[in-house]
Amino acid sequence: MIRAGVTCFADHYFAMDAVAEVVAASGMRALLGEAYFSSQGSQGREKSLEFALRHRGTAGGRITTALAPHAPYTVNDADLAATAELLPTEPATAAVASAAFMELGALICTARAPRCQQCPLARQCAWHATGQPLPPGPSRRPQRYAGTDRQVRGKLLAVLREATGPVPASRLERVWHDTVQRDRALASLVADGLVWQPAPKQYALAGDAPGEAPSVGIGSGRS
Repeated sequence: MIRAGVTCFADHYFAMDAVAEVVAASGMRALLGEAYFSSQGSQGREKSLEFALRHRGTAGGRITTALAPHAPYTVNDADLAATAELLPTEPATAAVASAAFMELGALICTARAPRCQQCPLARQCAWHATGQPLPPGPSRRPQRYAGTDRQVRGKLLAVLREATGPVPASRLERVWHDTVQRDRALASLVADGLVWQPAPKQYALAGDAPGEAPSVGIGSGRS
């Protein structure tokens, strides 16, 4: 996206903590939402809300968040109504409320150190009324990045971005020491449509393809 001149995007899907991490590192702006289905029960909606409150205003104010019901055919009327109840009915007032919720989550109702004494909604807050109980189970740990497939994918893409043409497989083999993990990461880039093979044992970014990239499997051309 950056190579194409995109500086801001919207993404409402899964693994959004990883997306937020990339936004913070890349300097882009984004509207992010953790998608949820009614099949997940109330936990899905609560997770979407938790993500929205935790990431709003992060990355130096470049991340804006929203609740993200997946679709009308995967989220039932009750969940959609529960989401809609968080906003006023008048569009103009709802817009102001959205901005207010963003500021509240970024400055007052933070995950690590909520400032309940300064919160204008403290009297209506169920969590505050029940004594601010800790969530059940272990605390959420930051998602590890070093040594993951995401890191390997990033290293492979970095080589392809810097190249002026197709990159031979032998050059990509020097990117990561673990052959199995490197091949898995490269295969996932091809499967996601981010990378294609213009010839056996050669790889290029999808945006560098002359027209539509042909469908070439990761296994073809590899010894």
